[in-house]
Amino acid sequence: MILGICYVGLLASLFCFGIVDPSDGYYSEASREMLERGDYSTPTLYYKPFYEKPIAIYWLVIASYKLFGVHEFAARLPSAFAAIICSLVVLKILRDLNLKRAGVLSALVLIGMPLYAIVGRLCLTDMLFSANFSIAILSLFAYSSGAKKHYLWLAYVTLALAFLTKGPIAVVLGGLITAAYLCVLASGPLRKFSVNQKNAPWWHNWWRQLWYLNPLIGILIILAINLPWYLTENIRSHGAFFQEFFIRQHLGRVTGHVNHQEPWYFYIPVLLAGTAPWQLFLSGFLAPKRQILKRYTLRADLAKLCIIWIVVVFGIFSASVAKLPTYVEPAMVPSAILVAMGMEYLIRLRRAKQLRIIAICICTLLLGSLIPLSLVHGLWNDYADLIAIIISIVGFTAISGFLMLREVNLSRLVYTLSACYALGTTAGIATILHGYDELKSAPMRRLFVSVADTGGSVATVMHASPAALFYSHKPIPLIGSTKDYYDYLAHYPAPHFVITPTEVAPLISVVCPGLVKIKQQGNWCLFQHL
Repeated sequence: MILGICYVGLLASLFCFGIVDPSDGYYSEASREMLERGDYSTPTLYYKPFYEKPIAIYWLVIASYKLFGVHEFAARLPSAFAAIICSLVVLKILRDLNLKRAGVLSALVLIGMPLYAIVGRLCLTDMLFSANFSIAILSLFAYSSGAKKHYLWLAYVTLALAFLTKGPIAVVLGGLITAAYLCVLASGPLRKFSVNQKNAPWWHNWWRQLWYLNPLIGILIILAINLPWYLTENIRSHGAFFQEFFIRQHLGRVTGHVNHQEPWYFYIPVLLAGTAPWQLFLSGFLAPKRQILKRYTLRADLAKLCIIWIVVVFGIFSASVAKLPTYVEPAMVPSAILVAMGMEYLIRLRRAKQLRIIAICICTLLLGSLIPLSLVHGLWNDYADLIAIIISIVGFTAISGFLMLREVNLSRLVYTLSACYALGTTAGIATILHGYDELKSAPMRRLFVSVADTGGSVATVMHASPAALFYSHKPIPLIGSTKDYYDYLAHYPAPHFVITPTEVAPLISVVCPGLVKIKQQGNWCLFQHL
């Protein structure tokens, strides 16, 4: 029931804010252009080939456009569905492994993780990739733990879809996680595979366990799903796709020849903030008497897999010079499972005092999160309805937490706290994104609307905006020099307008002589050529 409410809240909030530049606009606009041109093979942005990512995200967004029309909700629907399906599949797999409570808690925690909730509301490749990749790894674990063979097929199909979403990083991450986990499993006394020999050396068992997963079948499935589009597009582009996608976008990100260069420790605060405040429940693994991670049980093996999973994702993306916060989205599912297992252990060990302290801390954090929201200029006046939702949910959470200080049923305490926080995150993230859009992108959209009413032409200066194309449904020139400016005046009908960020406005007279500022909205200025 609570999960259903969270899912409805996630889907409803897709309407709450406009397209956010740049990444949300990249895939929304590229898909719109593909639909407009009737070409479902070659992604384009600004009506030029756009080979930053493979085709899966574009196909899903185009299908959504055809069903619901071209608008923000349809653009983000594939990401939202991926987030919902991923949480449900995690619940199903853990239930099939007789970890029902851990499955329900994992789904609640996942929906309540800030990074997961944000990425699930944007038209990005990260949620679709993370969902497919996470289902693949958990399905392999389920099959290796004795589940039915359909999990093996599910694993390789979803891994192939992850490859079709973001490229070879899916196989790199999946191979490293699986290899490292089988090393840990093969060196322990518990042998899950019937093909294992009891007295064989660990490396011999490692190969047998790997062979048990039928990697050759996996390779064939991945090739069968991916090769048709990859080969077709490379042939159509005369090799330009291979050069851009595999050389520049992949090798360039590793060597730092693309944007988003950040230090190696960039993902430490990202992971802490993206999974907050659920880390408090990981204290359940610190119970010395049980020595949880030293055991060789299904729960302990799952915990080891999740730790390896997080370390590999963190290590691989930290080693890359180019970094974005959303790249570590694949670490959200193992983090949620670890948190859920930590909750379970605290309940089993009857750590009532510890659970109540955590409940108070989380309720305090929820209430404290309203303070920065109140400091955002104009947010209280413009979005009072959304903030009222947050206040009511946070208030309910706080009251629940404090009232249950005397609650004997620790399971009820954990379930209530998790559900309330998931509901609070669902409303809170929507409000934050709504406020961010109002401060950053909405002023620009209003200027474009005012230009559209005049029937004139509009260009941007030194700032490419895919969101502007998404709303205008026509090419918008990007002016980077005086020559570009005169070409714009010569080839586009009058009156001529130019939109630029306020920080670029002082330079406008140098690049674009003859312009007069006529309006300003937020951090954006509108100029007209007279």
